[in-house]
Amino acid sequence: MQKNLSNSKKVDYFDPSREPLTPYGLSCVQWQPSVMTQYDRHNEVELNYLADGEVTYQFHHRQVTLLEGSLAIFWATTPHRITAHSDTTEYYVATIPLPLFLAWDLPVTLSNALLGGQVIQDTAGSSAIDLARFKSWMVDLSHNREDISRAVLLEMQARLLRVEPQAYANSNALSAGQNPDKIEKLLTFLNQNYTEPLTASAIGGAVNLHANYAMSLFKQSLGITITQYLTHLRVAHAQHLLLATNERILDIAAHSGFSSLSRFNSVFKQELGVSPRAYRSSRGLEIKQD
Repeated sequence: MQKNLSNSKKVDYFDPSREPLTPYGLSCVQWQPSVMTQYDRHNEVELNYLADGEVTYQFHHRQVTLLEGSLAIFWATTPHRITAHSDTTEYYVATIPLPLFLAWDLPVTLSNALLGGQVIQDTAGSSAIDLARFKSWMVDLSHNREDISRAVLLEMQARLLRVEPQAYANSNALSAGQNPDKIEKLLTFLNQNYTEPLTASAIGGAVNLHANYAMSLFKQSLGITITQYLTHLRVAHAQHLLLATNERILDIAAHSGFSSLSRFNSVFKQELGVSPRAYRSSRGLEIKQD
């Protein structure tokens, strides 16, 4: 969502010219809400803290109003935009790269609720402490130091571990009349195995459903296909490897769950508008020859 991540003292706002799915990385900024004429999408888990006022988001066909003094969390690959807001003086947004989030030992029900499209609002925490956390993260990340960034990630992980289970026990992501138990099992299987070569029959078999029914149930419940969901996970994983490692692009494709380099290049460019090599090169990183 943020336009400028380099200066922690600036109040940031939505940039309508940004390309969808462009990553923000690990970030924390003070945010100025405004009505957004287009949806934003990015492959990070987003944390919102609203100290005062109201902000209403549109997610697909759902509207969610953020509660004052609560921690709101959602997976930002779901198209989202602000449709209304009141005057607010302190509103903060943090983003966590999806591969880092998936590596944390969080409750499976929490991870599945987020990756299934739920917007979680935790009102049980101390609003004063949460406000201090976001302010601290914003200042710490402005230093661009790896050791401090690791400390911020540990603090973010600890905060998510403190989310009260009742905040995500009843998912608002599933459509009425669908089977939430089967959807949760599907999400768990996909989240734990997305780097593997998965077939429709293997996915259906993992939850004791016919492949076609599993695909249909997933689409009806979450609004995207299993293929689209796997693509989001795999591209996010590849983005992380491209920026955090010096692995060959061929190896990154395989480690991210793509069946071939050509398939990886095609999907990556479709999602992000550039090839994996150009994506890595544009950030000044060394590329090993494939």
